Amino acid sequence: MPGINRLSGDAERHQASVRHLIKNFLATILKALVFLNGVWMKPNLIVGIAALGSWYLATIMFSQVPVPSQSAPAEREVIDDVALPDFAEIVDVKEKKQQFFAFLYPFIEQQNRLMDEKRQRLIALKNQVRLDDADVRWLAQLATKYRVKWKADETSQETSQLPSSLFDELLQRVDQIPPSLVMAQAANESAWGTSRFAREGNNLFGQWCFKSGCGIIPASRPEGKTYEVKRFGSVAGSVAGYFHNINSQPSYHQLRELRRGFRRVGRGHEAGEWLAEGLLAYSSRGEAYVEEIQAMIRSNGLSRYDQGLLGSPSLASEVRGTDAG
Repeated sequence: MPGINRLSGDAERHQASVRHLIKNFLATILKALVFLNGVWMKPNLIVGIAALGSWYLATIMFSQVPVPSQSAPAEREVIDDVALPDFAEIVDVKEKKQQFFAFLYPFIEQQNRLMDEKRQRLIALKNQVRLDDADVRWLAQLATKYRVKWKADETSQETSQLPSSLFDELLQRVDQIPPSLVMAQAANESAWGTSRFAREGNNLFGQWCFKSGCGIIPASRPEGKTYEVKRFGSVAGSVAGYFHNINSQPSYHQLRELRRGFRRVGRGHEAGEWLAEGLLAYSSRGEAYVEEIQAMIRSNGLSRYDQGLLGSPSLASEVRGTDAG
């Protein structure tokens, strides 16, 4: 099961050595306490020993920890090869939910990070005086991917020649999605990762495809219908597919407009439940589906995962602000 923050190989090896040193240190302390058992010691001496031990542990744990280089972001990305656990084996409902959210979050965080990186490049290009050929090609590819109607040749153009509406439309689509919303939908659509489509096709969001052999044929598919439930090569692929679906399909325009509004006022950490209002087209159940997703967000306290997204302050910065006041 992936952790929220992936470390490089050097960092993992360092942590292993830290655990070994701590184990030996604690064993030494235990032996010393056994030896001193029954021996009269002054309280100040006991406090001093405890303080020395704490300092020693802190020195080991927080010094010389390898930090991933910013020039090598691959060390903190790519979790494509992590298999979906067998959540059906977890009998306790509370434990199953906790394990499901813990498993899914790193994939969501990865996609949100990629969205943010693309947004930063878009904003930088919007403010540039002149764009080179590579920039124009990238914009054209992005517009095609996210279904924005705009074409450009591969010659250099000044920013003033590119419609500002292009950047505005791309920034409306290329954006983060609150983890609370993603988690609630994944849990709902995949029966907490236990559905046939999740187990056989890594499909956590019930996404369809329409090319023969592209996925799994539902047993309840009506006669005459040709859709299949898409098969993904990995859980990461399923999460990426969901992000692209929400960010590009015309059906979710309302969701994206709501998201833009929350970003503008810096309240993205409150957006998850509200953005569900833009999911009316996601299910034939319509409003009942929306209400169910919202109830899942509330009952599982999923908004706690949304801090620091869509222009909202992180939890750490809010705490600092409170302390400063």
